[in-house]
Amino acid sequence: KRILRGAAAVQVGATTLVVAAAPRIVHAVGLSPDAGPLFRLAALGAGLQVFSLLEVLLLTYFDLRRDALAICGCLLVGVTGLTVVCSALGWPPVVGHLVGCAISAVLGLGLVRRRLQTLVLDTFQSQPFGVS
Repeated sequence: KRILRGAAAVQVGATTLVVAAAPRIVHAVGLSPDAGPLFRLAALGAGLQVFSLLEVLLLTYFDLRRDALAICGCLLVGVTGLTVVCSALGWPPVVGHLVGCAISAVLGLGLVRRRLQTLVLDTFQSQPFGVS
């Protein structure tokens, strides 16, 4: 829990900085000033995507590959599908990216919390002792 809280705090700080500096960043790379709001949405989506990938890394570290795969699959299908749907509806595709990343981050948080509650029991106490 402490790892996720710390990483979330750093990611929130970095994302907040990027969102606050969006007008300068958009100007520096030569985009239209109208791209500012979409850039902010992309930055929020990227922050959520990084958090999802941290959840995958944590689950993989503890050899919980099925749960890690579920998050990766949700991220892949969610971002791809929702981006296509938003494009078809005439909405900015970045909205699909943001929503897909948010869904996978929430799913991942639930999986990590559920699996880490029984981590000590699953990892250490289920080992056979005294078996030759």
